[in-house]
Amino acid sequence: MPTVTLPHSGLAVPTPYPCVTDLRTLDLSCGQAFTAAVWFDGQEIGWLENTGSGRATTFEPCEPDAVARRARMEQFAALCSHPLLRLDRSLVYDLLVQEHDMAELVHTAVAAEGTVARFLVDGAPIGLFADVAAAPTRWADLAGDLDQLRALEPGEDIVGHWQAWDGAAWRDLPSVPEAVEAESSGLILTAV
Repeated sequence: MPTVTLPHSGLAVPTPYPCVTDLRTLDLSCGQAFTAAVWFDGQEIGWLENTGSGRATTFEPCEPDAVARRARMEQFAALCSHPLLRLDRSLVYDLLVQEHDMAELVHTAVAAEGTVARFLVDGAPIGLFADVAAAPTRWADLAGDLDQLRALEPGEDIVGHWQAWDGAAWRDLPSVPEAVEAESSGLILTAV
């Protein structure tokens, strides 16, 4: 079965795969609750739901054919993979929502002629994102933004690194000295 890797979450999914739309979130004292519509083959088949209380994200199918729609989502989730994460259904559902959320964030930033940076720990985004004012054309263009991004990092006890969306993929951001060295060696980013 052919698969494709989703660019923002790293989730490898069989094709065709469901599309998440209409994400609605609610910040609670115990976390963030959300619902999101799920579409498969041009039909809304249900919604993903998380109560924000630490419980698993669930899929709730629409009628008619609720049993068949639930089985299709469970089969889909079982066929997904990720290079860094051990997946279960709930995590697959969370990653589909994350993919949608990041795509919206990137789309908004690119429409404003900017881009987005994200912070990763052990290769996985931890939910720390920042707008970068202008889409860089060279790594050295990010030198000023790197200092601002480092001020947002969660602390010295959490080791990670930043990536920026270059219009087609996430690219690791170098430290400021590395950015200057890369510029002098001619490393150029793809313009957004």
